[in-house]
Amino acid sequence: MDSFSQLQLSVKKALNDDLQKGKIDVFEMMAAMYICGQARDEEQLREAIDMFSEDFGALGYVLSQEQGHERETFETDVQDVLSRMLKDNPTKATEVAKYIEGKDVTISDLIEEFPEVKNYLN
Repeated sequence: MDSFSQLQLSVKKALNDDLQKGKIDVFEMMAAMYICGQARDEEQLREAIDMFSEDFGALGYVLSQEQGHERETFETDVQDVLSRMLKDNPTKATEVAKYIEGKDVTISDLIEEFPEVKNYLN
């Protein structure tokens, strides 16, 4: 399942949970589903979720879950890279670890700063 389909499914589940818990009524759920259903790709869906997340708490929850998952994936990837790099070049592994420390970076940021990181990704 692609990320767009997964995001759509997450939205539907979150809205259904809110409906079951009585946090929203059927009309609100239908409105949110219609709005999100107008998205033709992941970017549009994320924009719709962001735009209406204050009105529908479930949508805000979906975004926070997505961000948490992305962060976990990043941290796992970085741990793998650092453990492999440590064997080949401990000094560079230390530089990479120091660069990451306390910053909100992505794998793309890391590769831009340290191109050799590409060689250690799965």
